[in-house]
Amino acid sequence: MSRSTVQKAVGEIDAGLEVTVGIRPPGAGRPKLTRMQPGLLVALDALVEAASRGGPNCPLRWSTTFARTLAKELANQRYQIARVTVAE
Repeated sequence: MSRSTVQKAVGEIDAGLEVTVGIRPPGAGRPKLTRMQPGLLVALDALVEAASRGGPNCPLRWSTTFARTLAKELANQRYQIARVTVAE
């Protein structure tokens, strides 16, 4: 660790700050894409629905369409999403 990180931690302990379970404070990090781009899940679901497999009552579905293709289609609809995120 760098000296400045250690000094900052010592200062926080001396100030009496409570230790938290997580590394980041609440609300830190990048906001979810679904929060930043309302309608993203609905648009993705509409694209996957046409080429999905699996039972209608089963929550597990899979698609025969590549994640890269789905990401391009979403980009055409003005959503910004990476193929890796689509695959997740």
